[in-house]
Amino acid sequence: MKKLFYSVLIFNVCVLFAQESIRIGSDNDFLNNMLKSKVQENVESSSLKKKALSGQGELNASVDEKEYIVDSGDEFVIKLNVKGPSHKVYYTVVTPDGNIIIPGGPTIYVRYVILKEARGKIINVLSKSFPNVKIEAYLNMIHNVNVDVVGSVPQPGRIMLSSGDRVFNAVLNMYQDLKNTEINAYINKISSLRNIKIIRRNEEKNADLVRYMYTGDLTQNPYVMDQDIIYVPYRDSTHNSISVNGAVAQETNFEFKKGDKLLDALIFSGGLLTSADSQFITLTRFYNNKSDFERLFLKIPSDSGYALKADDRIFVRKKYGYHGKSEIVINGAVMYPGKYAIINNATTILEIIERSGGIISNAYLKNAVILRKKKAIDENDLQRLKKMYVQDMTDLEKSYYRTKSRENSQIVACNFEKLILENDLSENIVLRGGDSILIPESTKLVQVSGGVYLPGSVRYNKNLNYLDYIKIAGGFNDKAREGDTQIIRVSSGVWLEADEDIPINEGDVIYVPEKEKITWFEAIKDGLTVTAQLATIIYLIFVAQK
Repeated sequence: MKKLFYSVLIFNVCVLFAQESIRIGSDNDFLNNMLKSKVQENVESSSLKKKALSGQGELNASVDEKEYIVDSGDEFVIKLNVKGPSHKVYYTVVTPDGNIIIPGGPTIYVRYVILKEARGKIINVLSKSFPNVKIEAYLNMIHNVNVDVVGSVPQPGRIMLSSGDRVFNAVLNMYQDLKNTEINAYINKISSLRNIKIIRRNEEKNADLVRYMYTGDLTQNPYVMDQDIIYVPYRDSTHNSISVNGAVAQETNFEFKKGDKLLDALIFSGGLLTSADSQFITLTRFYNNKSDFERLFLKIPSDSGYALKADDRIFVRKKYGYHGKSEIVINGAVMYPGKYAIINNATTILEIIERSGGIISNAYLKNAVILRKKKAIDENDLQRLKKMYVQDMTDLEKSYYRTKSRENSQIVACNFEKLILENDLSENIVLRGGDSILIPESTKLVQVSGGVYLPGSVRYNKNLNYLDYIKIAGGFNDKAREGDTQIIRVSSGVWLEADEDIPINEGDVIYVPEKEKITWFEAIKDGLTVTAQLATIIYLIFVAQK
C-alpha cells in the first residue's frame, strides 16, 4: 500500500506541472520514463515505512559516496588484510561526538565528512598504525534522522527518516494523509517546490524539486541530515509562472525561478515534438504589470540560454505542412482487419481494402459503412437541446432535434456495392484520420423488435415485406402501436415509416413501438390539468366579454 501511495503521489506532482496534454494522443513518453525512474529510486530508497522505529537504519539502498555526509550513528566495517590466511574485521559506529575507534588504532574524526573522503581518511590514518597491511573501509549501516518540515505543507512538523533519504522524500511524507484532489490543490496553487530552503547548522541550502523531477539533477534534491529544517514557501501561482504551448510533448504552466532559461522551459514541457519548428519559437513578454508586451522570436539551439522572466508565454510553432500521425481502422469481412496508417485526406478506401488483403467471399457490401467522428458543433447543439424542455424549444429546434436524433451523423455516404462490384470510382471516398470502416459478413437475418410476440432474428427473404416479418415473429402484441412501426436501415441508421412497398434489406431492424402504460394517478393528474386549463380559458373569455 505504501508503494502504491507514493507512486500515485509522485505521478500527481509531475502531472500538475504539465497541465494538459493536447498535442499527442497518449501519455508523454518522456514524462512516463522519468516518473518510472523516480518511483523506482524513491520508493526503494525511502525508509518512511520505518519512521516510527528508532536506532540505525539498514543500508538496503545505495548512497552516493560523493554526496553522502557521514554523521553519528553510521556504522563502518573495517577489514585489515594481514599477510597469511588470517585477517581482522571490525564493526565500528560513529560516536555522538563524531569519532570511530578500532582496537589498537587511533581515534578518527569523520563527522560531517563526505563518505568518499571519510573512507580515504580512515584508510590513510590506519595505514600508519598498521604498516604493510591492506586496509578496506565500507559503510555498513546508516543512521536515522529527525527532520522538521514546515511552511506551506498540510501537516507541518517533525518526522523520522533515514540518512539515506532526500528532501523529496521528506516533503512527500507531509502529503500522505491527503486525498488526491487536496494534493493537487497544494502542489498546483499553494506550495512552492522550486524554492525550498534547508536550514542546517546555521547554514542555508536550496532545493528545486521540479528541476529534480524533470531532469534528475540530484544537486537539487540533497540528502537530509539530523535536525534539518526544511521550509517549503508559499507559491505565487498567478504571476510567478511560465507557460509553454504548441508543438511540445506536454503543454505546461510551471513556477518561475530566477535563472530559468529557454531550454529549461522546453525540458519541463517534455521537449520538442518532431513536428516542432525549432527555428520559430515565439516568446511573449509583459511589462510593468500592465497589458504592454512584446514578442520575441527565438531559435533552438542558438537561443537555448535565453533568460526568462516571470509571466513569459512561450509558443512553439509546428512545421508548415508537417504530416500528422493518421490511421484508420478496418474491421469485418477483409483478410487482415486492423489499424492502418494513412495520409490524411489522400488515402482512399480501395487502397486500404487492398492493403488489408481484400474482401472475403461472404462480405455483405450493402451494409458496409464508414464511420467518422461527429463534429463538435453537432454534439454541442444536441447536448444543449437535450437539456431543454420540449415546450421551451422553437419549432425549428424541435425539427432539428428530431432529425439529428434519428440520423447517424457518423456515417459517411458510400455505396460499397457500386465501388467493389461495378468499379464506380466516384464512390472511392478519401479517408481521414480516425475513420472506421466496417464491412459486415452476411448473416441472412432481419431483426424484429418491440411490440411483437416473438421478437428476435428472422431469416432474410427478399420477397417479404415488413408485415410478413412481423407475422413470422408472432404478430403484433396487445401493446403494439401498429401505425408507428419503423424500418431502420443498418447501413445508414435512417428510420423509415413502415410501408409494404419499402423493401427490407438483410440486417435491417423492424421496430414496433409499444403503448406506454398510464397509471390511474397519471390519468387523473392529466385530467385535472386539462380541466384547470379549460377553466382558465373560459374565465378569460368571460372577462373579455364584460
